[in-house]
Amino acid sequence: MNNFGMSCELEHSKERERWNQFGEKRLNEIRKSPSDFLITHSPYVYFAMHHDLMKALDLLRGKNVLELGCGTGKLSVFLAQQGAKTMGVDVSPNLIEASRLLAQVNGVECGFQVANITELPYEKNSYDIVVGISILHHLSERDVAKALQEAHKVLKDGGKAIFYEPVENSRLFDLVQKIFPVGKKKSGYYRPSILRRKEWAKYKRTLDDRTMTNRELVAAGSIFNAVELKPYGLLIRLQRWLGAGRRKTLGTIDRFLFRVFPPLRYLCQTVLVVYQK
Repeated sequence: MNNFGMSCELEHSKERERWNQFGEKRLNEIRKSPSDFLITHSPYVYFAMHHDLMKALDLLRGKNVLELGCGTGKLSVFLAQQGAKTMGVDVSPNLIEASRLLAQVNGVECGFQVANITELPYEKNSYDIVVGISILHHLSERDVAKALQEAHKVLKDGGKAIFYEPVENSRLFDLVQKIFPVGKKKSGYYRPSILRRKEWAKYKRTLDDRTMTNRELVAAGSIFNAVELKPYGLLIRLQRWLGAGRRKTLGTIDRFLFRVFPPLRYLCQTVLVVYQK
């Protein structure tokens, strides 16, 4: 293995360990108070993309659904409650164990398995839907292409692969945003200004994700018959300074701006991507 390969494997190992620690914490929380983890609605019901996500998923009863990067299993459990036959995969054994316990607590049957989404252990044409929420941007460009190839492989003809991802399509717009710090030091989330070089370099070393673009998502999915992108978020970024209480208002303005002036969609914050096989 060359130095680049060793470096990538080390980073992947660190990332797996971080998610494993989170999975262990959630597992203990569910064991301690299972009634706090009853799923009564979609975990993304308050997201701007929720309506479009559910529309893309369409009628779920009896469909075989594979969730990539299932985390603690909330979406898989919710989809099973809607009648889907769900399988969730993640690289963290503790997250998979927490997902299984979550399904048990909610009285639904879900399959969960430790697996890498770039090497899915499933047969060709075995799923109606593949879905992943905020998972691809944790991968390199090469692995994003692999993950989509694997999704294409396991999907039935006419099936869909649905992903929701953060994007930054304008380098200039991205740079301007990074000039201003976000959050407070020692809080749950803090991003320093890019102008504070040492602080920025330290911050970058803690990241396990990267910036994606619409172009990359379209290019990586070129093996599919059709690709549709739905953009969300422009002024919503201002909630960092105006407060979360303005989120609904900013979201409404965003939808209006995207409708009356479509070129602004290029400056979106997130996209829902639907790949059709």
